[in-house]
Amino acid sequence: MSLPFLFDSVHPTTTEGDPYGASCGMRKIAPRPSASSLRTHPFPSLRRCARSGQRPPALRWTQLTVAALVACGATPLWACSGPAAKLVSLEGVVEVRPVGGTEWQPATPAQTLCTGDTLAVRKLSRAAVTLPNDVVLRLDQGSVLTLSAFDKEKNSELGLVDGVVHVLTRFRKKFGVMTPYMNAMVDGTEFTVKVAEGATTVAVTEGEVRAENEAGQQRLTRGLAARAGQGQSPAPLTVRPEDAVQWALYFPQIVQATPEQVQALPAAAREAAQLAKKGQLSQALAAWPADVEIDGAWRNIRAGWLLGVGRVEDAQALLKPQAETDVHALSMQALIDVVRNQVADADKRADRAVAEGPQKASPHLAKSYALQARRNLPAALDAAKRAVEVEPEHAVAWARYAELQLTSGLLRGGQASAERALELNPNAPRARALLGFAQLLRGRDELATESLKTAAAAFPADPLPHVGLGLIEMRQSRVEEGRREIELAVMLDPGDAELRSLLARAYMNERRDQVALVELNVARALDPNSPTPWFVDGLRKQRAHRPVEASFDYERALVL
Repeated sequence: MSLPFLFDSVHPTTTEGDPYGASCGMRKIAPRPSASSLRTHPFPSLRRCARSGQRPPALRWTQLTVAALVACGATPLWACSGPAAKLVSLEGVVEVRPVGGTEWQPATPAQTLCTGDTLAVRKLSRAAVTLPNDVVLRLDQGSVLTLSAFDKEKNSELGLVDGVVHVLTRFRKKFGVMTPYMNAMVDGTEFTVKVAEGATTVAVTEGEVRAENEAGQQRLTRGLAARAGQGQSPAPLTVRPEDAVQWALYFPQIVQATPEQVQALPAAAREAAQLAKKGQLSQALAAWPADVEIDGAWRNIRAGWLLGVGRVEDAQALLKPQAETDVHALSMQALIDVVRNQVADADKRADRAVAEGPQKASPHLAKSYALQARRNLPAALDAAKRAVEVEPEHAVAWARYAELQLTSGLLRGGQASAERALELNPNAPRARALLGFAQLLRGRDELATESLKTAAAAFPADPLPHVGLGLIEMRQSRVEEGRREIELAVMLDPGDAELRSLLARAYMNERRDQVALVELNVARALDPNSPTPWFVDGLRKQRAHRPVEASFDYERALVL
């Protein structure tokens, strides 16, 4: 959920009109946090240069069919007779029914999918798929997707039998979403389609969609949605695009079970707890015995697992009976508030939790996120430090402390804290990815790549490993590969404004400034108080020889 740090040296080279590296050097960045998503500002060197006077740096088939009319002429990533798509993120239970087959088979990470294959995302599970020509899909639980036909020279079809799919494509491609309730014709955009309860809903994050059927049509642009059932005309619907992808957001863990709590469980429940400790949250939720009551501390712990697989409403229902009386429940609700950009509520709940449970780690962790959302990085670091002081065996707290140390430029301490988290729990969330960033900051790309790939495999919902892998690719001048990793990171946490700004920067490396502007507009809509999109837009305009407009954007960023 948070983007702890980025650094100038990830960009391949300094180019004409982009004095990013030339004027400010290749150095580590200690970013400023932004409010919407515990994100931090990845380009503070822009701010430092500006202040120093230097030039600033650069349904079944009767329910939904998705037809993708691939308009661009890029060469596909995979040839098929072989694959048409690739499964790039797999959480929980995902199954594949090969073309012509009748039996479901377990899917595997990085599995290729051929024309006619069907993908099923089971309960408490999620998946991400990349299609040829740079289309990325994220699928929620209960989704069934068939690759009906896929050929760059012909019309291609995806069939969504049921569930939810979020689609990102920033190349010029045409998609026709056909359903007996409503057809949606789009062109190079980002949108969400949901098929449930006998109706289709389309919500547009960016771009334009024409929702139509025999009864009428609606033209949808950014922030608009429409719904249609059988025989109904598409009707406007009040749905915020960010709400439509709430299931896809990334939530960090702040509550962990103690050894004593685990030991007190029945044997079958202990097995579930051990799965959760390994980061296998979907499996842990499924493995919990139905006859073991969930109350007290385990309500909070299980709620954290639910947040980790995108089930926010279920988590809140579990927390509700003790949401205002239990310090761990208060802390988790504060975390939810921060992710939803309800920072004032987060402050109040985190403060109460700290006051009522000063010797517990989770209130201090929640407070660290609330303070980071307020852009008070030193205080957030102090809160995380307090968390490891009161519970020195809390692996999650050590990982959070490492994150904020690295964010603050404390490389040696950050690496030590990440290593301590891994000593306590080799599968501590984010610890391996943070160790990878520490290695990357030291220029040890091979070690960093290994750590980040290990983290991505262990925690497929976490965007952070893909950020690191993308930065390594870009630093080594593999710009297209790096951009694809950042796109995947965005799909793993589409509400993260800072990730959007980073993706815009990746598009700029490909000289795709208008696409970058689209992404920056999404970032500004997600978090109007983030300075990052303004800095990046200033860089974009400066590279386009528009210095006056660039100066305005830099000044706007400094005010924020």
